[in-house]
Amino acid sequence: MVTMTTSATDTSGTADTAGTGDTAGTADNETGATTKSATVTNTATATGAATATKTATTTGTATATKTATTTGTATAIGTGTGTGTASETGTGAATGTATAAVNPIGPVVGPVGPIGSAEPIHPVHPIHPVPIHPVHPIHPVEALLLVDLQSAFVAGDEAVPDAARVLDRSRDLLARARAAGALVVHLQNDGAPGTVDEPHTPGWELHLPVEPGPRETVIRKTEDDGFEGTPLGALLTDAGVEELAICGVLSEMCVGATARTALARDFRVVLAHDAHATYDIPAAPGISDVVPAAMSSRAAEWALGDEVEIIAHAADVTFTASRSGSPSPAPTDESAPRARSTSATP
Repeated sequence: MVTMTTSATDTSGTADTAGTGDTAGTADNETGATTKSATVTNTATATGAATATKTATTTGTATATKTATTTGTATAIGTGTGTGTASETGTGAATGTATAAVNPIGPVVGPVGPIGSAEPIHPVHPIHPVPIHPVHPIHPVEALLLVDLQSAFVAGDEAVPDAARVLDRSRDLLARARAAGALVVHLQNDGAPGTVDEPHTPGWELHLPVEPGPRETVIRKTEDDGFEGTPLGALLTDAGVEELAICGVLSEMCVGATARTALARDFRVVLAHDAHATYDIPAAPGISDVVPAAMSSRAAEWALGDEVEIIAHAADVTFTASRSGSPSPAPTDESAPRARSTSATP
């Protein structure tokens, strides 16, 4: 509802108009077609002549024929779509200035930009994320790699936030791998002197018990990648392993590096989401806030590409014995690689 008020003396004066509509500057004998959706109340007072009040409601398509002389400036914002037909014929003369009230909620934006503007609005196309296809392993795996499940990283105050969950899932995987006769390899990181995983310190010790034998062994390493500088590749090949599962820490470091090399060597790799973990990534001023550990672990999975088989639950991993005999003997402590000068991050 819009109220329009006009004050005039002898049909000559100043008019203030507030409303929604279409107003054109100067016109004589103007005939046009207007499409509106509006409710208008006009109150006009003519001093020395007459007092008249006119209320009109127009909905739809209006055809107006007017003879008028108008001097003034008008600014109007209006929209509408209506149905119906209305006609109006009138004659009059007015001199004044008309000012339309500004829409309090701002200009109306149409498909080609703000009304009165020819500037187009470019549509925003939604970003379609790359779909993640769930992969359900059909064939059981023949080996289990437990990466750096050492006391420094999974026990005590300095353990990764999800250490309890990772240990629980890793114990389950280990028990079922042993029961199936699959190859079990414990990767153990040799940190530099003074680090939490320095060899033969409490933090360096493997947290889960090892059952040494022809189907279970420990391989020590000094790099993130469990294959680099170790007999891991030869051990898996000699045992006839083609498909393996990985669990342990840290997701984006040693777990990711070992999984990536395994994929590059054409092993089928299964990584259970709930069987690996890492630390929160500290905030970097001017770069990012703290990145939660769970987010970092998920990003590490994503970074491995579409060849790795990411499954939600370690309980869905199944095992079988490899197709060949026992693997070659694992290296002893004396034949294991020596610790490097800087610590390998698990």
